[in-house]
Amino acid sequence: MNHDAFCRSFYSPRRRRFLFAAPIVLALVATHQLALAQPGAGSLATSESHFDAARTLPAASSIFYVTDYQAGEIQYFPPSGGTGKVLASMIIKATGLAFDSAATLYVASDSSLNHEATIYTIPAKGGSPSIFYQGSDLREAHGLAFDSNGNLFVATASGQTVLEFMYPFTPPLRPVVYADSTDQLRQPISLAFDSSGVLYVSNAYGGPVSTGSVLTFTAPHTETVLADTGFCVAYGLAFDMSGNLYVSNAGTLKNCGGYSIEEFHTDGSRTTFTTSNLNKPLGLLIDAANNVYVVNSKANQIEKFSPSGTGTVFANTAEAPHFLALKAR
Repeated sequence: MNHDAFCRSFYSPRRRRFLFAAPIVLALVATHQLALAQPGAGSLATSESHFDAARTLPAASSIFYVTDYQAGEIQYFPPSGGTGKVLASMIIKATGLAFDSAATLYVASDSSLNHEATIYTIPAKGGSPSIFYQGSDLREAHGLAFDSNGNLFVATASGQTVLEFMYPFTPPLRPVVYADSTDQLRQPISLAFDSSGVLYVSNAYGGPVSTGSVLTFTAPHTETVLADTGFCVAYGLAFDMSGNLYVSNAGTLKNCGGYSIEEFHTDGSRTTFTTSNLNKPLGLLIDAANNVYVVNSKANQIEKFSPSGTGTVFANTAEAPHFLALKAR
């Protein structure tokens, strides 16, 4: 089932199925149409605007960003949480979110513009978003991640691929296929690199019973299965300061359990971090103090867990928050 079908069923009155989520994105407010530059093709896109006048990115430390998939917004929150502000609106189906080393924000949109999904950029100091890349190969673009060399990786859920944009990003941009369905990808959602540069990929419906898996890659098309059992729609990924990996279980399918956050320790063991205070947990983020933040998409909230697993509401969001990102000063 593709992402739009999931969204329609999840947001229907019966809400029977799971909605694919998207990492986090930037903020703008819509008042007039905007021409968006497309560096990859060297042209301008002037059709129905997803954006309007961009606000300046806040210069405070540890600012939290979240994409609100259904509301079409990007919000940001101070370190204390609470009430957020809109950085961007009219971003239809915003999904993945990542900052590069220059603090430029990259945002994936699951929506089609001229029948092609899009990745946008917003400069570190704010301003109008530009089209970084637009193409039919971005089929339901979701998670974004940068490696230590500045290369950008994108998970395409229905495309069953991980695409790589090689740095420096010289037009015309053309991504290469880093991994695909022959590498056991099935609805890849989130991406994360560990401190050694190994890429981790969550598969929402991977594994022998199609309830989720996590794969690792040390090079293109060289996957290793970290785990492919005990999931119920594997979704968000995040590492703590000690290198332990956290994975959110985002769905309740008939053949698997409920919501949880799983922890994979550096010694190879696995434990359940928490099953409490979760309501469609999607994107994950862990701060320098090892506090765990998770998007509760069905509750329109961000939950904060202490390292010991005590949960409190960090912030209320707009409708259907998806992924998180943290911008340090």
